[in-house]
Amino acid sequence: MKTNHKLEKIEKKTDNKYLNYYVLTYDNNGKEFNYFMASRRSEDNLVATNPNNKIADAVRVVPYFYKNGKIYVVLIKEFRYALNKYILSTPAGVVDPGETELTTARRELKEEIGARVKKIQRITRACYSSAGLSDESISCFEAEVELCEKQALGNSEDIEIICCEVNKLPALFKTKEFGLQSRLHLELFYQKYKSNDLERK
Repeated sequence: MKTNHKLEKIEKKTDNKYLNYYVLTYDNNGKEFNYFMASRRSEDNLVATNPNNKIADAVRVVPYFYKNGKIYVVLIKEFRYALNKYILSTPAGVVDPGETELTTARRELKEEIGARVKKIQRITRACYSSAGLSDESISCFEAEVELCEKQALGNSEDIEIICCEVNKLPALFKTKEFGLQSRLHLELFYQKYKSNDLERK
């Protein structure tokens, strides 16, 4: 039987800067149902009430560069507080008020890996990162970069830069822990650029 879902009210339970806890109350065929979620958005801008808002909450970027006829990706080894350990990932960050997704991507590359962007392209439009838990959406980019500056990390950020030749990514996939989105994005990048004798395009 198809269920009719009618959103009745939204209650914001916390008041933090970057992430908050909400309770959404639905009428499902005459029965009240509470759903619990996290969001980076304000109460009046949740996807539940603004489904046509297409601006991403965050961006993720695979940075790469060419050296001696080979292509290298720039990974980050980052301490993640929710896990209490380091995992491999790619640069990412929240879109600040007044920024475009492209501006955020460039800023995060500069801050997290000290990179100057030579060329950048969008790979995906905003997609939901974990629809069972949050309405967060992320846009993905790939960027050719030059590592020419120092990192500009925030006080809580702990990030080490790792440069990896693209053909060595499968070995890392087998032995290291990744964030899922970074892992999938890197797998796609590997399939696009794997080669024993890569010429710069």
